[in-house]
Amino acid sequence: NSTTKKKTPSKQEIPPSVEESVLGRDQRFKDIETGGFGLGTIKYVGGKALEETKTPVILPDDTSTSNKSEGGGIAGALTTISGKAAGGDDEKSLERKSILAFRSLSKDTTEKLLQNCRANGVSITNALSAALTLASTDFVSANGSSSNNRNYKILQSLDMRRFGASLDKGESVGCLAGSMDLMHGPLRDGSGTALLKPSDEKSRLIEDFWKLAREGKTQTADFIDSDGPIHAVRVFDFAMTISDLNNLVHLTAQSKDSQGRAYSAGFTNAGVYEQLDAFAYEQEASSREKTSTQHGKYKIDDIYYAASNARSGSLYRFSCITVNGEMKFTFHPASPIISAQTNEEF
Repeated sequence: NSTTKKKTPSKQEIPPSVEESVLGRDQRFKDIETGGFGLGTIKYVGGKALEETKTPVILPDDTSTSNKSEGGGIAGALTTISGKAAGGDDEKSLERKSILAFRSLSKDTTEKLLQNCRANGVSITNALSAALTLASTDFVSANGSSSNNRNYKILQSLDMRRFGASLDKGESVGCLAGSMDLMHGPLRDGSGTALLKPSDEKSRLIEDFWKLAREGKTQTADFIDSDGPIHAVRVFDFAMTISDLNNLVHLTAQSKDSQGRAYSAGFTNAGVYEQLDAFAYEQEASSREKTSTQHGKYKIDDIYYAASNARSGSLYRFSCITVNGEMKFTFHPASPIISAQTNEEF
């Protein structure tokens, strides 16, 4: 319609880096060196080291490695820091690739999940972390034949715009992704399947699920309340400045023992699409609308997204977003560590 005034998106500036957004301007290691390190940062580093002493699952039992004990944990970390890939170089590491499976929760099921989460005092993200952890227990033992108790390290994504100096206001396209670790366990193999089967212990198992979700909520709150996001970014900035961190990531990816896996599982929940802030228009620079699924005659029905962790990342992985009231999941682990069939079952 020629009489309709077209809206022009406002011009965007280069966004601040995640280090600058969280730590503030002129607060990086190159600016203040060790001046930013305090007791909180030291405790954060110590906590990360303590996680590795629990030897969380990073590979399923049926993965052939020369010495799995060296791939993860402190031994694997020390081997990598020394400049070597734990267990030697895996010549086939470049052949790893992401495999995909897509799933949706109906609007009715998504709403029921939300109501159950509220009734149990947790968020959907907390419930997802619990479900991911329990599902992982079903897929670590060789042919489901063992009943070991194991620890799980879950990578939970965070929007780093929310923390520290918060210089990035989301007004331009930029990646401010971060994460934190959730530690769960020990959990018995097959805990996810046990929850689904008819049983006299059904009520207890369901309560155990919500207990696990509440543990995730508590760990997340403790991490944020202790300025964990700030300490994490400060340590990352320090490592990028004084060491060749990219090479350490490369060595982990090349490792025969870890096969690039550092986490039992990981996930990203981008929230509700229609509740995200859209970019402003030049004609309405002082206000920002929410994103919409309707654009003229065009409508967004589904959104599926994923970031590859084929080279390095988590053993099991999914990313999700809620759009039109339905949760949309992309499951994207690395093959051949995880087969396409296993991913579909997961």
